[in-house]
Amino acid sequence: MGTPGAVDAAETDRLTALIGVPEGPGTLALVGAPARHAPGLVDRVPGVEVVAVDPDLAGWPESPRVSRMVAWPGIPFFDATLRGAAIDGTLGVGWIEEAARTIARLARVVVFEASAGTAEALEGAGLRVLATETGTVVAAKG
Repeated sequence: MGTPGAVDAAETDRLTALIGVPEGPGTLALVGAPARHAPGLVDRVPGVEVVAVDPDLAGWPESPRVSRMVAWPGIPFFDATLRGAAIDGTLGVGWIEEAARTIARLARVVVFEASAGTAEALEGAGLRVLATETGTVVAAKG
């Protein structure tokens, strides 16, 4: 991800729509490449907190309602506590399963850079696939 830079507003709008949380309170997790959208997402969704997980974020400036962290081997939240998650699919199925574990009932997981087996991995984790398109899969719990 590198240093902070301009993020395409249309991409942030797309993420906002796909994650499906119109307002807070609540916490969203953005893991890997989607983490770069954290500041824009909190601007678009009133009342949410965003946990951005990527080692490159250490050099980024602080941003209101955004917590930057590094985590391994998973997302450091209890089961069913997040309002939604967006994951970089290139990180592997373990992170996708972690996102499924941490989202609350009716919440969504959005996987970018999804591989051919992503939909099946989400279904195997107990989620229902809502939409797929080239490189992106959206699934919900419950």
